[in-house]
Amino acid sequence: MTLRLLPLLLLALTLAGCGDFEWFPDTRTNQENLGTVTDAERNAPVVSQSFTVTGGSAAISIANGEYSINGGPYTSASGNVQTGQSVTVRHITSSAYGTSKTTILTIANENIPFTSMTMGKPPVFVNSSTATDFTFDPKLDVEPNTVIVSDSRTVTGNTSPAPISITDGEYSTNGTSFTSSAGTINAGQPLLVRHTSPATYQTIKTTRLTVGGVRTNFSTMTKAAPFVNYSTVSSVDADPTNVISVAQALSATKDFTTSTHVSFSIRYFLNNSSSAQKNVGLTIAGADAQNRRIFSGTIDAAVPAKASPYTSTHSFGAVLTISQYNSITQWLVTKIVIYP
Repeated sequence: MTLRLLPLLLLALTLAGCGDFEWFPDTRTNQENLGTVTDAERNAPVVSQSFTVTGGSAAISIANGEYSINGGPYTSASGNVQTGQSVTVRHITSSAYGTSKTTILTIANENIPFTSMTMGKPPVFVNSSTATDFTFDPKLDVEPNTVIVSDSRTVTGNTSPAPISITDGEYSTNGTSFTSSAGTINAGQPLLVRHTSPATYQTIKTTRLTVGGVRTNFSTMTKAAPFVNYSTVSSVDADPTNVISVAQALSATKDFTTSTHVSFSIRYFLNNSSSAQKNVGLTIAGADAQNRRIFSGTIDAAVPAKASPYTSTHSFGAVLTISQYNSITQWLVTKIVIYP
């Protein structure tokens, strides 16, 4: 028995000594799948349910879609995720009726699918005004509360003017003024659609229109919320006296670097104007020069009474790739919670 187990033991020791081998035996997603969106609009963004990672740091990658960590920008690039962070997935649905699309999110070698199925094709009464089917490409990561105009599409297939109507938006035919009133469009004329994007971040809006019996849509999705500078951070769920404040900007120091990941410590500075110790939670973030969120984490601290300032450090394990860490140009406090 001992001799038969020896090759397995040697294999385990060999893998443990390989610098590029990553093993995350304790990381758990507790997710068999991220759900299925049915009766979805064609060629439109859909977002999965959110889930929280537990058990440790792990590699994350995706096929046929994008993922977001802790409400940050969506990306298709491979990265790293850690315990307590939430993950959502999005993709653009098929442009065909009644067609499924599946995105595979991989965390610590665990594959988690997210699927969408577009609506069935509605019946169309074909006559001289019937247009050829078409779709508009969605616009992603747009500014909130902003007028967004679609790409141009040329209507074809109809030999007489095609009736056109729209819901929750406006259209323009052949360069005319935008309108929400019903009208007509001739074959060969260009068509544009516009609407005002949602006022909230990472929110989808869809304008639906019917052209010559063909149902189509134009969708937008707003960008991730930007960072709040540490000097203007607002206290959330804090006591009304707001006794905790950030004394100065955060600073980061590398603790060690592996062949693929970086471990680092964050130094923070807090004032406590109260005569009592305050237990606080900080949400900190690292962003690049374009204010794109690269890292988000939490720190719990017991701040002594009348501290001015209280200074300490918090270490994070090897949770960022070297390129991710090097792209961070600013470390920010984005939320303060004072615990009761």
